Amino acid sequence: MKTLCFIHSGRADLPELNAYRSYFSERYQMDIKTEPVDLQQYDIVWFFMGFYRYKPLAHQFMVHEFASLSLPPLAGCKDWLKKQALPLPHLRIFQNENQRSLMSFRDQVPTLTRDMGISREFLQLQEKTKDFDLIYIGSMDKTRQLTAILLRLLSIKPDIRVAMVGDAPAALKQQFADKPQILFAGRVHHQDIPGWLERSAVGLNAVPNLRPYKFQTSTKLMEYAAAGLPVLGYLNDWTKNFLSRYSVQYADLDQLQSWPPQFENSTILPKINDELLWERVIARSGVEHYLPE
Repeated sequence: MKTLCFIHSGRADLPELNAYRSYFSERYQMDIKTEPVDLQQYDIVWFFMGFYRYKPLAHQFMVHEFASLSLPPLAGCKDWLKKQALPLPHLRIFQNENQRSLMSFRDQVPTLTRDMGISREFLQLQEKTKDFDLIYIGSMDKTRQLTAILLRLLSIKPDIRVAMVGDAPAALKQQFADKPQILFAGRVHHQDIPGWLERSAVGLNAVPNLRPYKFQTSTKLMEYAAAGLPVLGYLNDWTKNFLSRYSVQYADLDQLQSWPPQFENSTILPKINDELLWERVIARSGVEHYLPE
């Protein structure tokens, strides 16, 4: 059995890692590393990019997967530098056609797209008492404008109960230290997220209309919708496209005037379904046809 190693920074939440491990469990012996060290024993080295400049050995097959484009500041410049400096892999994987077009590599390396998926657990939530009026799960960097969002929510509903799940900056936690109804739960394992959603009435999708976010899949929006939660969030380009394809109760955060929000929903569109499960998303990408057996 050939060996495969996934390499990533350890900073981002990558649910696709567990999905890949499950999908390839009978085909490869797999490891995960957060540093590109001691890789010589692997047949396949699969990098979730950053700025890794590892050059594969003669026997190795190297994959560059772009889970995200570069983040602000100077996001476009960072992506340009990657194009100039990165060694050639044997395969590139992009999340969608927007990413592939924006990176615009001009070489002959094969590429494919593999969008984000959901775990089956998100389709099987139980109805429970709601401990939180709103839940946010994900990055809490400054681009998400969470301070302004929370202040606005508190001005509309002073007693609003909010669960903030993810690594929160100390300054953000300190600013709301006198608001005990705002819970900063820290990062949780991905398999525990459905339990948090069961306890929450509304999901917050704080994805701004900025590069790279507006071109990339909002996994959390997919998970909120799969779990049956109505969603409050911004209307960036990707979100508008998603809402034109699936039935989701959605309210525009920029138009929020009262609580609960006024959700819109198209009943003629399909709901989130098995087609977005990870195993089906990976199979549709055709990635296994590129990898050595």
